[in-house]
Amino acid sequence: TVDGPFGDELVGSTRPEERSAIVVAEADGVDPTAAVSVLKNRKVVASSRRGRLRLSPHIYTDGGDMDRLSEALIAARTESRA
Repeated sequence: TVDGPFGDELVGSTRPEERSAIVVAEADGVDPTAAVSVLKNRKVVASSRRGRLRLSPHIYTDGGDMDRLSEALIAARTESRA
């Protein structure tokens, strides 16, 4: 479990050979499909997969992008309660 602006849990492997740029988050009471809509309105691309929010930042994602993502995740948590 990792505390963050959206998720109560970040899901992924800690094994180096299984590392990926894909980040999957889950938060109690937050509908990930609704969260995707909130993020889209804030120009953040995400998807809902298997009941979780999926993001994939890459090397070209800069600090401003991450700030916008953090703000959008906070809004998504507030606006997309299930």
